Formats: sequence, structure tokens, C-alpha cells
Amino acid sequence: MEDVYDELIRLYDRSHNNKMTARLGESLYLSAGYFVDYSRLIDDKVQMNIKKYIYSKVSRTPPYVSIQDTPADFIDSFIIIDEEAKICTESDTSASTEPKIKGKK
Repeated sequence: MEDVYDELIRLYDRSHNNKMTARLGESLYLSAGYFVDYSRLIDDKVQMNIKKYIYSKVSRTPPYVSIQDTPADFIDSFIIIDEEAKICTESDTSASTEPKIKGKK
């Protein structure tokens, strides 16, 4: 699996250096399909953090009692998930407000 992570890091660095930050997470995920089975990328801990993030946002409740009680790795995950969600939301919003080109759907 280490070679897979090395390749993902290489792709991330290349995209980031070229200022291709819009939907970077989605791009990395789709690119990974060329060299790894997606099921090997699913991490139970990450999936749980995504669920906590969604629940926290929807219910407007903090995932932990206080910032002091919140594990640092969860805060890091929360920030990454939040940034990805904002990029996806912004991209979806801008795509829906673009004028339709005649002959294109």
C-alpha cells in the first residue's frame, strides 16, 4: 500500500504545484482508480470522521464536549473534510449558475 500512497502524494504535489486545487480530492480519488482497487482506500476511521462531520454540521452540535477534549487528528480531519466540502459546494453552485450554451446540455 505504501506505493499507492506515494503515487497519491506525487499526484497531490503535482496538482498543488500547478495550482489545480479545485476539486483536488475528487481528482485524486478518480485518478487512484487507475492503479488501486477503491476498496483498499476506504478507511473505517476516516469514514467515521466523515459521519461525525456530517452529523455535527447538520445538528449544529460539536463532535466533542470541548476543543480541549477533541483529538488533534480529528481536528485535522475535520478541517480537510470541511475544505473539500466547501470546494465541492462552490463548484456545484458555480456550475449550476453558468449560462447554457446553445446546443449543449
